[in-house]
Amino acid sequence: KAAAEHRSMHSFISKNAQHLQYTVQAHFCCFNQNDRQAIVDGFKRKISPQEAMTGNELCDLLELDYDEIVEFRARQGKQNLRYFVTELVKIESVKKILGI
Repeated sequence: KAAAEHRSMHSFISKNAQHLQYTVQAHFCCFNQNDRQAIVDGFKRKISPQEAMTGNELCDLLELDYDEIVEFRARQGKQNLRYFVTELVKIESVKKILGI
């Protein structure tokens, strides 16, 4: 799967980069990971460390406040979990598994 994602990204770039007025580079961002090598390892070393991008690096690039995003996501976590579980138990096969 990691190799296919890498191929897909580079195929997209090679097909579309010439139509853009910007320089295009591939980066694979794992927002919650702060260690590039861990991202590379997570991609089964199918990407280079230069292609790995942390959430902090993405936020720096886009001039966003990483800590503000992390705090916002943490505040929303309970509400998101409640919504997810509420929707999940509407599925008949899930109800059967849970005995409800």
